[in-house]
Amino acid sequence: MRGYIHLLEGENFDPKAAAPWFLKAAEQGDAAGQYNLGCCYFWGVGVEKDEAMALRYFKLSSDQDFFPAHSILGFCAYTEIPPVEDLSNAIGLLRRAAEKGREEAIYLLSVIAETRDGLPVNDTTMVSWRDKLASITYSPMQSLNAIWADELGISSWRAANFIMTQKMSTEAQPNPMYEFDDAIITRKETGGRVSFEIQSSNPELTEDRILRALETNRRAAGLRNPDAEIWIGKAYLTGRYLELSPANALPWLRRAAEQGKEQAVPLIKDALLKLRAKIRH
Repeated sequence: MRGYIHLLEGENFDPKAAAPWFLKAAEQGDAAGQYNLGCCYFWGVGVEKDEAMALRYFKLSSDQDFFPAHSILGFCAYTEIPPVEDLSNAIGLLRRAAEKGREEAIYLLSVIAETRDGLPVNDTTMVSWRDKLASITYSPMQSLNAIWADELGISSWRAANFIMTQKMSTEAQPNPMYEFDDAIITRKETGGRVSFEIQSSNPELTEDRILRALETNRRAAGLRNPDAEIWIGKAYLTGRYLELSPANALPWLRRAAEQGKEQAVPLIKDALLKLRAKIRH
């Protein structure tokens, strides 16, 4: 595939030049071309970022049983904003990819098994994926050196994330704020304006710093920085910097967990417990 040449490390590396070739392949019904063009739209590489178009091409590729497309469609459904209550479609797609040996799908299913996220109470089938993960030498970060996927489905959609956040973005750094854990911060919203009352002996903790942290972390989380995703998830989960909303916390924590942030797993469990307690009441 001609577009794939532009995604190889070395003198030919030019992700933006790959999109037109992927478009030609996709228009001819090539499943790998559809998938790779979807990645281009998903991250805005060589085309304007358009998640609706990305999902369209991922779906076309998935319909041809191109298993990397099952994996990314499953991820998109699992981390949808706002989150969906029924994750059966996401889990089904991830299963299809995992059954073909797609390691990132196996990993994400193991996270779902650990957190019980989206699973019926009596579901015991997911344990096998956690056991399967233990038998392979998979690291969530290892596939970041690969580039999209070839005709055989080899490589990972994660590579697009690597290219965008590590090679093509300078704005993906989080703004740490949880070093002030001993402070008492009260969030208020009046007439659409958010303000903060702060009780802290540290003069560095100011309302302006909180507002700048919110802006920075939102931007970085949108660029798939996992530390910023954790920050946004915690902010929703605690109600400290954002409105208290375990539901809104979930997609950000899920995205961080998918990138290998182990500290996201207990936070997902906490969010689910709070949601279930809210439903019972």
